[in-house]
Amino acid sequence: MINSTAHAWIDLIHLRRHTSERGGEEEEDIFSHIYFIMIDLLIILFYIAGLMNICLHTLGTRSRKHIHWWLYNEKEQRKHLLHGYGDCS
Repeated sequence: MINSTAHAWIDLIHLRRHTSERGGEEEEDIFSHIYFIMIDLLIILFYIAGLMNICLHTLGTRSRKHIHWWLYNEKEQRKHLLHGYGDCS
């Protein structure tokens, strides 16, 4: 993905050079290159946002509180079962 973005930038630079050397319009459309670059950057942005979401979810305080709550409930359930308080579910 990043490789294709780099190639698109290189193609855009070459296209600008050829256009400025000739002094005319190039048969390729510059907007199509910009369009594909923007799509690649958007995909990379969503990929990074997804990775950050996963990291924040697994390492964040919300999941730690959830894990502590789950462990606390496990301890309470074991205590109730050991002391014969019956089913606590």
